[in-house]
Amino acid sequence: WHSLYLESDLGVVTGFGEAPAGADKVRAELEGKVAEENVTNGFYLFTWWDVPSGSLAEVTAFRINGQWMPTTRWEFRH
Repeated sequence: WHSLYLESDLGVVTGFGEAPAGADKVRAELEGKVAEENVTNGFYLFTWWDVPSGSLAEVTAFRINGQWMPTTRWEFRH
């Protein structure tokens, strides 16, 4: 989590990492909101804006060969 403004408790949560071989999409969740992003050159990046301090995002699945494959929940606090 990164603060956007000194006077605010809102900030940005980013998540990134290497995807499994063959993955073309990644799915992540933050406070009940689900987002899907492309995997590019084997890596993914998520950004959530205007979220409260202490928010956690989790990668929940990768799409590999057209099938969504659940993951062990990887948490990130970047």
